[in-house]
Amino acid sequence: MTWSTIWPYVLVAAATGASATALWWLHHTDRLPRRGEPRPHEPAALRAASLAEIDALTWQEFEHHVAALCRRDGCRDVVVTGGSGDLGADVTATLPDGRRLVIQCKHYAPHRYV
Repeated sequence: MTWSTIWPYVLVAAATGASATALWWLHHTDRLPRRGEPRPHEPAALRAASLAEIDALTWQEFEHHVAALCRRDGCRDVVVTGGSGDLGADVTATLPDGRRLVIQCKHYAPHRYV
């Protein structure tokens, strides 16, 4: 065999390897949506949101906003766990260096409780 007959196979193998590596990286950095996990507020988290926009969120939307910020900053396995019986852990994630992150969200807007 000569190089002229082998190069298409080498090119396909390299492209497949690069695609598999990219998908693995996207999956392990939580940049791909998981099945059944909606990310309704991620676009707002990926741009600079004003305090007025954040104040207008409900407590559930705020927890998803915090989770989206964690994903944006490289956390993996981000899960919104807020609700009854969550032991104060509203968002859990794994930091890029492997440490576990537990966040308790408090969303109080000054104009709501006056």
